[in-house]
Amino acid sequence: MRCTSFDRGFDGARVVFALLVVCAISAPASSQTATAAGKIPITSSSEEARALYLKGRDLAERLRATDARRFYEQAAAKDSGFALAYVGLANTSGTNREFVEAVTKAVALAPKVSEGERHMVLALDAGLKNDPAGVLRHYTELVALFPKDERAQTLLANTYFGRQEYQRAIEVHSEDLAFITDAVLGIKDAGHTGAAAKLLASAVAANPQ
Repeated sequence: MRCTSFDRGFDGARVVFALLVVCAISAPASSQTATAAGKIPITSSSEEARALYLKGRDLAERLRATDARRFYEQAAAKDSGFALAYVGLANTSGTNREFVEAVTKAVALAPKVSEGERHMVLALDAGLKNDPAGVLRHYTELVALFPKDERAQTLLANTYFGRQEYQRAIEVHSEDLAFITDAVLGIKDAGHTGAAAKLLASAVAANPQ
C-alpha cells in the first residue's frame, strides 16, 4: 500500500498527519462494526454514513483529497457522532480553521469509539498540539493492537519517516516493497544519497527476493 504523508505548518505549529486513516468494513448500522480479523473497527450509527465514508477513504488513498472531502462531509452530516468522518475532514482540510474544527469534534467523540479509533483521533490531536512524541505513542499503540492492519502500519511508518527515522519506517513496513521504494527515492531526491543507499541495502537484506 502506498501512502503520502504531509507536514503542515499552521500558525507556526507543525501538524503531522496522514491521508490514510482507518480500515472500515460493512456491518449493522446500530453500533460499531464487527471487526474483520486484525483490522481496526469503525463506529457509526448509520450504514449510509459508513458507505459515504468508505467512498471518501478510497478517494483519499488515491490522493484525491478534494473529492474525498465531499464524502466525509456527507458522512458527518448523516451521523454527527461519526468521529472518523471528522478525522477524514481534518486530513483533507484546506485551512487551519477547518483542521482545528474537525480535530476538536473528533476529540469530543473519542470516548464513544473503539480503542483503535481513539488512538487515531488522539494522534491527530497530538499533532495539532505540536506533540510529536504523542503522535508516535498513539500510532505505536495502534499497531500493537492491530499488528496486521496495513493502514495502522502505514500511519506509524509515515510518522517515523517524518521524523527521519527511516530504518524504523522500513521495519514497520518491511513487506511493502512499494513503500520501501518510495521511501528510498524520497530520501535520495532530498539529497540524502548516503542514507538512501544504506536504507536500500537494509531493505534488500530483509527482502532478498
